[in-house]
Amino acid sequence: MLKVVLPYKDLLTVFLQTRNGPKNSDGQPILTDHTWHIVERFNQFLETFHDCTLLLSQVYYPTANLILHNILEIATLLKEYENDDLLMPVVFNMKQKYLKYWKDIPMLYSFAFILDPRGKLQGFLNILSLIGDIINVDYSTYYADVKTKFYEVFRKYELKF
Repeated sequence: MLKVVLPYKDLLTVFLQTRNGPKNSDGQPILTDHTWHIVERFNQFLETFHDCTLLLSQVYYPTANLILHNILEIATLLKEYENDDLLMPVVFNMKQKYLKYWKDIPMLYSFAFILDPRGKLQGFLNILSLIGDIINVDYSTYYADVKTKFYEVFRKYELKF
């Protein structure tokens, strides 16, 4: 919604000012340059979440292998905005939720990433180290567990076929 309004910010501001539109408690117009700056910052911040949601909500396209890419993208975004004066309270709460749900990465998404020809084991190690550096988590034991279980599953598959 914010993305749609931004191209018309000048038009909306002039329209509301000429019509004696809504004013705050000081009698100043609600839509000021500062207000539009806040809207633009929120739009920039929320755009990544929108893109990730659209990508991972696809029905006829496999998306499990893309989860780790998006986890990294969101972690990078939260790290980038964690010291932003305007968004700090929002980002702090979002980072807590992020750590609650994504600090322990489900094995399924790890396997899906490894089985993706673009990922493989080396790519998995690289993305884990990037995510770990951003959120200050050591994923070395998790990597070893995933690698062991992955080879275990592969051996079962090899014996069967």
